[in-house]
Amino acid sequence: MQNVQNVNQFEPENKCPDCVFMRLELESGRIEGLLKKEVKSLNLFLTLNFNWQEEEIKGGTIRFGVKKGTLKITLNNCTSAYKSRKFVKKLESDIEVETVIKDANEHKISPSISISLKEILKGQMGLESKHNREESHKFKTTVCQISAKGSENKPTWDFVVEDGHPCLIGGIVGETLAELEITDNPCMIEAGFATSSKNISVENVDGIVLKNLSQNKRKTLEEILIKKFVLNSKTQPYLSKQELRHG
Repeated sequence: MQNVQNVNQFEPENKCPDCVFMRLELESGRIEGLLKKEVKSLNLFLTLNFNWQEEEIKGGTIRFGVKKGTLKITLNNCTSAYKSRKFVKKLESDIEVETVIKDANEHKISPSISISLKEILKGQMGLESKHNREESHKFKTTVCQISAKGSENKPTWDFVVEDGHPCLIGGIVGETLAELEITDNPCMIEAGFATSSKNISVENVDGIVLKNLSQNKRKTLEEILIKKFVLNSKTQPYLSKQELRHG
């Protein structure tokens, strides 16, 4: 990826980098004129990764991930037409392969030999033993539906985990997100990835003891306390943000 002159690409802020890591980059598009070298468009590239994150809290640890979130971009002096938004597809994730091995023993008696039960038990016969090993593979993967919407000045991309999966897992590296048309200078891009506490999946809570409660009530209360006092501070008003400027 080539660098663009007069571009300030500030380092992104990722508050929970294991859970959500985001980075945007710019590259020049069409150039008009041999002398002016005037850049009329910019290509916006996205790196985005999702996974579980562990956090220590007083008395224990929690493990959480994002089930749903939105990448929001605010454009100043540039626009993104809907047809120029390249990134509308499924999130690619790592594939975990589970191997199931089945063992079976088969015994075959040669039909040309007449033997008694006593001889069979003693092993004094033409008995062929065959050991079969069967392998089957189960694929486990997490996929995500990605959709683009929003206006030309405020495009957004929604990431929603597919039903049956606990959270978003997978990555995008240097994918073309959109082509931006420059209308004036400087061109500024503000991006943020946000979610809400209700869209946080808490997988387990270790080390927190709440007495005199049933297991179900304790689990529910633990998740409420964690989401309210721990996760809100990390997810609000955003999980990740970045600013870029051209011109």
